[in-house]
Amino acid sequence: MVPGLLSGHRRGSAFYCDAVRVLLLEDDPELGPAVAVALRRAGLAVDLVATLAAADLALSVHGYDTAVFDRMVPDGDALDLVRVHRGRGWSVPVLFLTARDRVEDRVDGFHAGGDDYLVKPFAVRRAGVQLTLTPKEFAVLELLVARAGTVVSRTELITHCWDEMADPASNVVDVVVAQLRRKLGDPPLVATVRGAGYRVDAGPVSESRPADP
Repeated sequence: MVPGLLSGHRRGSAFYCDAVRVLLLEDDPELGPAVAVALRRAGLAVDLVATLAAADLALSVHGYDTAVFDRMVPDGDALDLVRVHRGRGWSVPVLFLTARDRVEDRVDGFHAGGDDYLVKPFAVRRAGVQLTLTPKEFAVLELLVARAGTVVSRTELITHCWDEMADPASNVVDVVVAQLRRKLGDPPLVATVRGAGYRVDAGPVSESRPADP
């Protein structure tokens, strides 16, 4: 989800070889920005859209070096969009990013013209080392990266990553963040903002009002 933390299956040559501009189709309001952050921090220019219609319009206006498409979005299946554009001679490499993990789904993706297929949730790596995260650790990391550069309060983390039975006064967030830090190793990725919450830095950012503790 951050540079060096997102990996997937490869087929043929390296997927992002020489890529400069990426069209990212993802309707999840947290995952989309998180993936965009990871790609931008890797030096790529990213246009993020949430519907097939918006992706189709972007393709008609801009030239892209590669595309990363979630399959199921509000207005349909990205397989159909890729089939149509492949039929017109569009040759840009496409990575399908989806929770549909059946063998049949992968085959359909390749038959539609996809070049690679990455199933959510992603395998997480840092410095080339495969990390094993619990679902809760992954959820916390995903939210922090989606909000990279801003403070995420403990209240927000509990709201997004735990159910309504979680006690906001407990130390569950601190425990999970501590476990996450140990697994991520050095250099530290998750910073504590005293009295406000946690933050994953995304380069120089302007100061904002701290979130509620």
